[in-house]
Amino acid sequence: MKRTSPNGGSSSERDRSHFIKGWPFLGQLPALADDLIGSLRRFAERDDRPVEFKIMTSNAYLVSSPDGVKEVLTRGEPEFTKGVLTSSMKAAFGDSLALENGAEWRRKRKLLQPLFMKKSVQAWRPIINSNVDLLVERWSHRDVEGSVVNITAEANHLILDIMTTILFGEDMSPERAQAAAEAVTSINEALFGVFCRSFVLRGSIQNSKLAQGKKFRNALKKFNEIVDHSITSSTAQPTSTLIDQFRLLKSSVGDQLSEKEVRDEATAFFFAGLETTANALVWAFYYLASHPNFADRIAAEASVLSESHLPDFDEAERLPFTHAFVMETLRLKPPAYALERRASGDTKPVQGCPLRKNATVILSPAVTHRQTQYWEEPDKFCPDRFEPGNKSEQHQFAFFPFGGGARKCIGMHLALMELIMTIATCAKKFEFSLLDDQTVGDKVGVTLMPDRDIQLILRDRRPA
Repeated sequence: MKRTSPNGGSSSERDRSHFIKGWPFLGQLPALADDLIGSLRRFAERDDRPVEFKIMTSNAYLVSSPDGVKEVLTRGEPEFTKGVLTSSMKAAFGDSLALENGAEWRRKRKLLQPLFMKKSVQAWRPIINSNVDLLVERWSHRDVEGSVVNITAEANHLILDIMTTILFGEDMSPERAQAAAEAVTSINEALFGVFCRSFVLRGSIQNSKLAQGKKFRNALKKFNEIVDHSITSSTAQPTSTLIDQFRLLKSSVGDQLSEKEVRDEATAFFFAGLETTANALVWAFYYLASHPNFADRIAAEASVLSESHLPDFDEAERLPFTHAFVMETLRLKPPAYALERRASGDTKPVQGCPLRKNATVILSPAVTHRQTQYWEEPDKFCPDRFEPGNKSEQHQFAFFPFGGGARKCIGMHLALMELIMTIATCAKKFEFSLLDDQTVGDKVGVTLMPDRDIQLILRDRRPA
């Protein structure tokens, strides 16, 4: 059972958040830099209400219980805005939707939302299907039964092909695709260092070259060159690509995105859509290989795909176990493992605990998704917990891989469609097993990654 704060005495003392002491001046920065997720999980054990700690001279709170997460995500602005970690990402993604606050965020969300509604993203299903079919065909023509595939590289290239076609209407050359994948991975890895330096170098220099670091700047330069080349060299028909749709957006009062805003949104969509979905897909293949009994169930369920790739079928309804399998993957390995907000002067207490003005508030799916109070055997991979009929007692905010409230991830429906369709199609055709029973750990960047490339043994699926 989780321990609660031992505060006693007056009600005002009981309402204080639990404070964790750290190093002089540095606070908890060394612990977070050494093992971010492990440290946050240890902090959560102290209290089921907000836990306060220091990062350098900054005040920070971990809010880990579903009740607290719900308060922060649903109350939103002006009480909670994007903070220091978000501002450090603007060098990469400009003034894109995910990094905006206030009126600018509301304006862009209103413009962009129709493109990402569940019904709208169905238009991209043929692109997903054709790219997954090409992957399956290529694997089917491999030379050796039981050959080894680098599923990390394969998943990254698949999602990269899907994203470039949706966004720019083009197929990247193998060389440019490899360069793009390497640049995105380098940015992901380097951004964690940028986050740490942002807390050290506060004020006007937190977004300087010193804060960014050479590795980040070099990777960002390569990534921007690839995006710019794709924008200028697209041969698709006008209006057929997402970037063209960005340009054509217009509100009821005539508001449109500027060309800079179009580029910022394209860059952010390309990076976020590639990095988060590709890493989630790698983890899904890892669990597919680790649990052949679940893979068999997915393969049996995927037989409905033989009816053709219908443009209107709902994966959650037609492929309920595959959907549950993906959800369980996102529970244990959420790509967005931590969300950050800044408490404003208008912020009211959270779970009865007052928060300091300008403090950093951290919500972590990687923490909340594994708490024993809300999940039975939380470290066990068990997709059945997400099957229809098994979720009625689950707290709404015990599971939030896409965030929640008004700022819930705008690309959620596209990501789920990519993940479910890929896993269902591949499991129907192939059996996967881990090479040498390799054990894979976590690596944190801006998203949660495997700590090594995952190698899988690939065999044709035998008839049931």
